[in-house]
Amino acid sequence: MRNVDATLLNLVSVTSPTAVQTAPMIVDQIIAYAFHGIVTGTVTGTFILQASCDSGRTPRGDGVTNWVDIAGATATLALATPVMINVQNPGYKWVRAVYTPSAGTGTISVRMTGKGDAA
Repeated sequence: MRNVDATLLNLVSVTSPTAVQTAPMIVDQIIAYAFHGIVTGTVTGTFILQASCDSGRTPRGDGVTNWVDIAGATATLALATPVMINVQNPGYKWVRAVYTPSAGTGTISVRMTGKGDAA
């Protein structure tokens, strides 16, 4: 089984209103994945997942430019309220997380795990 287990952001500083985003992750052979977001400090904001069907030029997602918010994959992320967003059976090729702080300052960490078909 193909697995993904990655730290996408690790204690990255955030200040309202500047958004931060993870690198694109390829999920074309993943049948289920989860993003886990945690903030510290006094920051609050919105955590969303975005998807793309762009082909991309490399496994890092170079050339992926057309992103769409995934319906239902949104959460409010603030101190002491880590969030987990689970997705099953994605039909797109790429996914990333975007955190847009609405107030305060602090840090954000984001992890992704995924399970897929045999490689």
